[in-house]
Amino acid sequence: MRGACAVACLALLLAACANPINDASWSRYTREGNAAHAQGNLTIAEESYGRAVSDARIGHLGPEREAVALHNLGLVKRDLCKLDEAREALSNAYELRDKNPDTPPLLLSGTAFELAQLHYEQRRYAEAVALMERGLPIVEKAGVEQGAEAIYAQVLVQYADALRHVNRSADAQAVQKRVTSLASARGLDLQRKPSSAPFNHPPCR
Repeated sequence: MRGACAVACLALLLAACANPINDASWSRYTREGNAAHAQGNLTIAEESYGRAVSDARIGHLGPEREAVALHNLGLVKRDLCKLDEAREALSNAYELRDKNPDTPPLLLSGTAFELAQLHYEQRRYAEAVALMERGLPIVEKAGVEQGAEAIYAQVLVQYADALRHVNRSADAQAVQKRVTSLASARGLDLQRKPSSAPFNHPPCR
């Protein structure tokens, strides 16, 4: 009986460990998805990233590998204008990263801003505000204001607008003052959106 229990426990432990076959497959599908996405082959990218999600889950590769695959899948689904599916994938990626203490903060903020941008464009302003308020302190601590001023300013523009839509007028005015000061100091054209994430998606109207 003890021997049988030991074998059963060992089997459970092995099942919970990362599977090297799935790890290699995850890496291959991620590379293929990245290449296809860069070339504009969104259908192949969607398929590859979907398989990477499955490999991460079946192979017990950990929350960050699964989050990477879901984040990538959400981006390509958004480019395909499958917005509900994109929101689900990005939401799952954000939840995994938010709960994982080992996730690098900038990766968490990256998913937060992609999801916030999607919420903002779909007029889900309360959700957008909550995500921006999670992501902004992270990137500000990292000094993004000095390295990516145009992106940072555009996020603040949308943050102020979202705040107005949820009846936080005083907060919106304070953020708008920051935007105006930043634009003046750095000579930014706020009417021109950056072509970088999270603003580099085609319109889905």
